[in-house]
This record gives sequence, structure tokens and C-alpha cells, in this order.
Amino acid sequence: MAKNIIISGWYGMGNVGDEAILQAMIDKFKNEFSDCKITVFSYNPTYTKENQGVNAVHHLPYGIISWLARIFYNGKFWPTFFSILKCDLFIMGGGGFLSDWQPESPYLWLRECMFAKILGKNTLLYRIGAGPFITQKGKNTVKFFIDNFVDEVSVRDKTSFNHLVNCAKIDSSKVNIEIDPVAQMDMSSYKNKDDGYISVIYTPFYDREQFWPGLQSKWNQLKNCFIVQVKTLIACNKKVRMVFFQPEQDNILAQDFYEVFGNDIEICMPKNYKEAIMILAKSSAVISFRLHGNIISYALNKPFMPIIYHHKTKGFLDIINYKANEVVIEVGEGKNWKDLLLDESEWIDKTKMFIELLKKNDINTFYKK
Repeated sequence: MAKNIIISGWYGMGNVGDEAILQAMIDKFKNEFSDCKITVFSYNPTYTKENQGVNAVHHLPYGIISWLARIFYNGKFWPTFFSILKCDLFIMGGGGFLSDWQPESPYLWLRECMFAKILGKNTLLYRIGAGPFITQKGKNTVKFFIDNFVDEVSVRDKTSFNHLVNCAKIDSSKVNIEIDPVAQMDMSSYKNKDDGYISVIYTPFYDREQFWPGLQSKWNQLKNCFIVQVKTLIACNKKVRMVFFQPEQDNILAQDFYEVFGNDIEICMPKNYKEAIMILAKSSAVISFRLHGNIISYALNKPFMPIIYHHKTKGFLDIINYKANEVVIEVGEGKNWKDLLLDESEWIDKTKMFIELLKKNDINTFYKK
């Protein structure tokens, strides 16, 4: 039985989706191992302790020099090393971090599993997103670390499975497909009332000229489509609530929408994942560009309209057998955009279709649990 569990991932940054993943994992493992102690590797241990109520320490430092300097001169990472020494199970959990679109990413994440395995610990990649793998080096890195330092892998969609098995050449017997943990969260503590608002979740994901040189005009197209969609909702007499999952990253976009719509919309900046879930729980429906806006809606049994920018959203829709495919909008795959210009009329038409489907007042129109 696992007494001491470490959960490592993209935690402590205030992203609602990531923090919900972490809470879902904490709940699951505490339910399975009632007397277990959980420690989280976090980028902001204080934030994680306050919001999740568990012990939290810093991630491993990046390079050899920083390891030595930080360990021996300020002691910041001693709790990190001691927690690995004491743990029974090391889990790298949730999120779509296993890709080489940032070349250093596979190594920086998987080296933590390596360190734990060298110390004789059981290691698990738990319901992660994987791929795309762009370089041969990225594929080789992932294969080397998983083959040698990871005991078991579960991914949250079929495309991630294919990226690992067909691209990185991981033995298929080592990889399972399981739904994102947030989809199985117990939402009974959230008041599931309908206040008549449609919650809309956007993010300036593509507003990154440094990552996608020459494609900034595509972000301008996407933002215009966002605006057109909100205008369509208002024209159809729907109350609109905009919910931003990562306020520090999304505040400029929120201000842009306020300048366009003023008091015609409500703008929410939830402080943590609990606030975000409470907001969605009282909504009549959700439109979401973010993956976990869709997943939380599913867990709350709310109708939702997904906007796909990455295979992880498509994978989630497949795994829940999402039925309302006529309202799904696709704007790209991973870091790649559609070759064609985004069509604002498509956004208008599909938003109106979504509103018509809502009139049926039947969740089975969208999915069946």
C-alpha cells in the first residue's frame, strides 16, 4: 500500500484546469489509500498548500550547477529530495506536458521520474496528454526515459496513445487510455443551480508571436471570432458571463472584451479552481476554448460547446462520445492553425445551433454518461 505519494506536474501557477487536475488526483488517491500522505511538486508551494491543503515542495532544479548552488547554499530544495527519499510512489500526473514543441520539455519533466526510479521508487505517468513529437530527439528522449524509468503510463485520449506507441515506439502493453481525472471529480458539493447565464471561456493562447512567428494575424482573426460569437449570444437574448481561467495571462483579453461590450457582459476572474467550478455550476451552459472548461462542464452535467485548438480536446470529445458535433468549432491542431482563414459566419451559425439545442433541455443531446 502506498503510504507516501508524490504528485508532480504543472501545479501552483493558478491555472484552473491544472489545479482541478491536481485536486481530482488528490481525492482519488486519498480515497484509494485512506492513510496516505501526499506531497505535491509545485512551482508555488505556498499557493498549493493554501488551495489544496496538502504538503507541497519545489520541483527539482533544472541544471547541475543550479542543483549544487541551490541545494548547498540556500537549502531550498532539501525538502524536495527528502520527500523523494521517503515516498513509495512517484506520480507525474495530468496535463499535456509530454511534447517536444518546446525541445527541453520531455527531459525536464521525465528526469524527475528518473531520479525517483534510481532511488528505487515506483513511478507512474498518470492520465497525461502526449505529443505531438516534432523531432527525432524528442521521440528518442521520451522512449529512453519511459522504457527505463517509468513503470506504467496512462494517457487521457487515443491520439496521445498513438503518439507514444507509434511515434515514440513505447511498448503498447505499458500504456493505457483513461479519461482525464477531472471528468470523474465528485461535484456534489457545488450548488448546481441555473442562473440563466451562458459561461464563455476564452484564452489568448495564440497571442504569442515569439512562439509562432508570422502568425500573429491569425490571433487577431481568432479574437474577432470570439467577439462575433459573444455578439451572437447577446443578439439571441442570452446573458453572457466570461470566465477567465488564468487571470494573470488573460487580463488583457478580459479588458479588450470589456471595452467592446461594457456592462452587457459579466466578467469573472476566479481566484482558484473552486471558484471557477462554482461559477460554471450555476451556469445554464458553457462555451469553452479551454479543454478543462469542457471537462468541468461534463463533470457538472452541463451542456457545452467546445472550440478545438488541440488534439486533447478532440480526444476528450471522443472518449465521452460527444453527440452535438454540428456545433463543434475547430481552429487548429497543436501549434498549427487551419490553412484557411477563420470564418466568422461559421461561428455565428454554430452558436445559433447551440442555442437551439439548448431549447431541448436534454443533456442527452450532447452526451450520455
